[in-house]
Amino acid sequence: MEHRWAPIVDRYLARFPSVTPSDVDRAEEWASNSSMFYATGSWRAKVVNGTLNVKFLRAHSHWSERASVLRIVMMALAGMRDVPDFEFVYAHNDKDPTPPQWPKCGRRTRQRAVGSCRGWPIPLFTNARSAAADGTIGAGGLPLPDFTWVGWQKQPPWCRLSAQLQREAEARPWSGRDPRAFFAGGLDNGRDRKELRRLFRTDADADGGVGGRARELLRVRDVDAGKWHRWGQFDRANRTGGVDAKQAALPPSAACGHRVALSLAGFGYSSRIRQLLACGALVVHVAREDDEFFMPALEPDRHLVVLRGRDAVSAQLLPTLARLRADERAAARIAAAGQRFARRWLSFASVLAYVRALLRAYAERYRGRVALTPGVDTRVTSAAELRRLAGLCDCPPAAGVDRASARACLKAVPEAWRCSPWPRKGGDRCFAAKCCVGYDCGDVDLRCGEDDAGPTAGSSSTTVGRR
Repeated sequence: MEHRWAPIVDRYLARFPSVTPSDVDRAEEWASNSSMFYATGSWRAKVVNGTLNVKFLRAHSHWSERASVLRIVMMALAGMRDVPDFEFVYAHNDKDPTPPQWPKCGRRTRQRAVGSCRGWPIPLFTNARSAAADGTIGAGGLPLPDFTWVGWQKQPPWCRLSAQLQREAEARPWSGRDPRAFFAGGLDNGRDRKELRRLFRTDADADGGVGGRARELLRVRDVDAGKWHRWGQFDRANRTGGVDAKQAALPPSAACGHRVALSLAGFGYSSRIRQLLACGALVVHVAREDDEFFMPALEPDRHLVVLRGRDAVSAQLLPTLARLRADERAAARIAAAGQRFARRWLSFASVLAYVRALLRAYAERYRGRVALTPGVDTRVTSAAELRRLAGLCDCPPAAGVDRASARACLKAVPEAWRCSPWPRKGGDRCFAAKCCVGYDCGDVDLRCGEDDAGPTAGSSSTTVGRR
């Protein structure tokens, strides 16, 4: 199954015919010098004799999902054999934070300090990859599946959620679905979502103006995005009252009752696009700068409809929806193809195959010896060990947990590693323990079958495969 992903992996790694320890050192230097606004957290992984060793670089207190991507890497490594030793750096962000080059050059202070300065691209693993305006793969990071694939708080992992969505889709035939395009999410987060809200600001006039067309073609639910937000990220005002007050989130299966569903990014990429595809809805996707790892495999007008440009929502959306409603056969054909794509390319087994293909191709490019540092690089062979390393604590109101034990867990971090939004000059390590909920804890049994994710995917003691 790995061969399916090879062309995409090769394009992602095209900038790196080889990777050296100094390249990884520069990636770590970037992560250690990045504020919490560029990377909520980061770690350096070293795979030696098939065994995973991890050093957390920066882990801020709001990074709840810090164990999840590592768990995906562990599951992928469990199915790999004869992989060369290699090491890499991962940074968590909803956007691709990869700089064009590192170190940054041209600053007088740096030039005075070190003389001539030259920067190179860094092989940084992250959640999404920046794409060019025309949709081609840009010069960004190396994308791994994000935390939502193995569950997020109380939302189940994709191996189970996708099966649920498939059942929901089968129970709702196309002819009986709501013809309005569906969107549920925060409308105060992200340019395109704010534009969607503006479509409702004009009341329908006697001839059926913009507001009337929007209500005829769309079903929009403005959902509370939560308390945490980056500075200036949200525009909480709903000055016209054209959209209902904030409402509770709906389950992912809500999209399965609609023929068309909108994929609109918020601050960064939106991970729900695979849910919409699995529901059998025709996905109208507004392209943004950052894409998940599988997006290059999706073909516009075959698997989904893609709108591009700053006017994608304000000028293109309503005419596109009207055209799709007028040609239901074409809309149904694209929706069915998108659903088949989700079943084939986005099964849990296929996603792990992508991770294996990426790690294997990267390892084959790695040139150098991987040296483990005692007391710094921690060997991780199980989900329980991963949780301890990630500093994820049980806290009240969890059953059988008292406040004293929770406080002891949260304080079991060296004082020197205390986090601040910006690192000290020259970079530093930063770590804050965190109360965890549900799947964010990293050791909850995923209950994924062997056909979904391999024999160790659901185990709480996932042993990494050796050479």
